[in-house]
Amino acid sequence: MPIALAHRAAWLRSAALGFLAWLIGLSALPLDWAPALLLLGALVVVPLGLALLDDLDTVLRPLRLQSLLPWIQLLSGGTLLVSFPIYPGERAGLLALPWLGFTAIAALLGFVRLVRDGYRSAAGIATSAGLIFLAIGGAWTLASRWGMEPMGFREPIVLLTGAHFHFAGFALPVLTGLAAGSLRPLPARLAIAGVVLGVPFVAVGITAGGVLELSAAWFLAVTCLLVVWLQAELAVRAAFWPERGLFALSGLLLLAGMSLAAVYALSTFWKTDWLTIPQMIPWHGTLNALGFALPGLLAWHLARLRGTELQIVVPALGGQPSLDQWEKRPLWPGVENGPAPGDGQDCYEREVGVEMPGAPEADGLHRRAAESIMKYDIFPPRLVRPVLRREPIQVGDTVGICYHQAPGIDVFFAARVVACFDQEKDGVWRTGFTYRTLIGHPEYGEETFSFEKEMATGRVIVALRSWSRPGTVLALLCPPWVRRQQVRASHAALAHLADLAKPQAATPATP
Repeated sequence: MPIALAHRAAWLRSAALGFLAWLIGLSALPLDWAPALLLLGALVVVPLGLALLDDLDTVLRPLRLQSLLPWIQLLSGGTLLVSFPIYPGERAGLLALPWLGFTAIAALLGFVRLVRDGYRSAAGIATSAGLIFLAIGGAWTLASRWGMEPMGFREPIVLLTGAHFHFAGFALPVLTGLAAGSLRPLPARLAIAGVVLGVPFVAVGITAGGVLELSAAWFLAVTCLLVVWLQAELAVRAAFWPERGLFALSGLLLLAGMSLAAVYALSTFWKTDWLTIPQMIPWHGTLNALGFALPGLLAWHLARLRGTELQIVVPALGGQPSLDQWEKRPLWPGVENGPAPGDGQDCYEREVGVEMPGAPEADGLHRRAAESIMKYDIFPPRLVRPVLRREPIQVGDTVGICYHQAPGIDVFFAARVVACFDQEKDGVWRTGFTYRTLIGHPEYGEETFSFEKEMATGRVIVALRSWSRPGTVLALLCPPWVRRQQVRASHAALAHLADLAKPQAATPATP
């Protein structure tokens, strides 16, 4: 299993738990919309963005932080959430301090990525800049919770600046960098240059005010037109409508949000009341957070899951499992190398009877049971429905597993047969096959199903031997539950095969 999947799963788990915490916070705490948007950035947008930077795992591994950092992000985001019902001051500031610590680590990672070989591309510069800018957001967020007035700015500007650097400072460069890495046209490079320069330029402009503030706002607004172009191109190139719709929505609402920012800058410069801060928070803030950042990040995650997802089948709606797409998929990369340290290794065996010692070719318990295995009649029908092209199974066949997950809902995945055997070796006659999992199967590994007869004693056993580890992001999100399903299926298979091996009662002759 590629390291990137484990990295992505850890951050996605953090984003899912963060979203749950955000919803609970909205319902249980007295939060205004501005802090709610900032918390959405800290708890959900940040881990979603970090999940897309697969190379971070290689940066974190020497520091032994690859598993710990997502939990640090989640816990520090949680303490930040708890700080908001408290009046700004030392207590609230201490609760916000861990979030500053996390964003400082993110900024350090951004600097490391910039100086490492291979991260001098335009896309790498943009995503690294997003990590660095995030620390600025953490600093302003801490200042807001501590009740500070940096450079003479007061609330709500301090809080809104913190929120700005979680979305325009982090999500915007990350999404622009991802687009540039995929499209690589001149507009992408220009967009990256504009975003990397425009985000700090806006901060400087707000500090200086006047013409500089107006120029900075319009510079970033014009730059975002290029980002909108990139999102539109991604939407056109997307092969499936969910990603296409999310990329298009992200671009359109970024255009709307930055148009409001440009109008607000003019309003401030000309000292009119076209748009005010209380009006900008629900409109500009919501468009950037829920309209641009979240759809854009989700679109990238969906695009990366394509070709690695299992199939959900709802028979009541006419859904049917299909082997077509699975037959085109390769095995999980590296699965042919066998288990690695830490992989789960299972061996389930059950004696199903004893038959007269001798050759298993004769009709009998061993042969009857072996025929069941070779047509993949292994699991009870209440649990699994096999989907095959032919019987008996042969090397190279793709074996479909339609797993009855819940009443009316099946999940469908597949594996490929890499070996079939029906021979005596070391005094034991073995009949069965081995398959390895394909990309998209919840498990990464291989399994061997066999009936085995000891030639000297006639003892017959059914055996399921496997090694595996979680193979998909979804499986990595909840490994204990997946493991329970795996063990349950193995025990059910042993019982089913033992039943099939029993002698069948003779059918009475018709008089």
